[in-house]
Amino acid sequence: SQFAIPQVSGSAEVNGVAYLLMELIDLAPRQTSYWQELGQNLAALHKVNNEVFGYHRSNYIGSLPQSNKSYDNWGDFFINERMSPMIRLARDQQLVDHEFVRKFHSAMPKIIAEMPVESPALIHGDLWSGNLMVDNAGRPTIIDPAVYFGHREMDIAFSQMFGGFSDEFYRAYNEAYPMEPGFSDRAGLYNLYPYLVHLNLFGHSYFGHIDYTVRKFT
Repeated sequence: SQFAIPQVSGSAEVNGVAYLLMELIDLAPRQTSYWQELGQNLAALHKVNNEVFGYHRSNYIGSLPQSNKSYDNWGDFFINERMSPMIRLARDQQLVDHEFVRKFHSAMPKIIAEMPVESPALIHGDLWSGNLMVDNAGRPTIIDPAVYFGHREMDIAFSQMFGGFSDEFYRAYNEAYPMEPGFSDRAGLYNLYPYLVHLNLFGHSYFGHIDYTVRKFT
């Protein structure tokens, strides 16, 4: 089964304000199978593979530009396209100092070494509960993607960052596409990216997790 995804009808800009016209999703109560279907559908999405990490064009994560240049190697993609731009932006905004940036980059190879080697998977890229909806049949719908071919554990980690996903969802996902052992120890490593995004968008209160994770690897 696949996600029912709202179709885009058009987009334009009026007086410097951009808008997107999309199909209306009429809301209904969740079917009892909602979380199971969400897990199965996400597993099916992640089984869509590519030869390289990245995407055919750049896009956005929230309001921040997200570069998606192609790489054969997940570690190089994660560092060059995800970590480096965000830590550079944080430095430019004086949210981190030069010494922290140095520690951050020195920790990166050790962090990458913890991540299992997997094929580039089509991922949502911004999978938190605010981007889940229920359609008029009570089935799961996902919106507001920051899509690219990446490591599928990025989506699962992101879903845990703010919570709101049922255990049933993780069970169904694992049955359809089993995770490599030890994921719970790795989730915080992938979430360095969304935490850096939040640091850059919303300020210093998001620094703690980043600092804690980097300290473990320095």
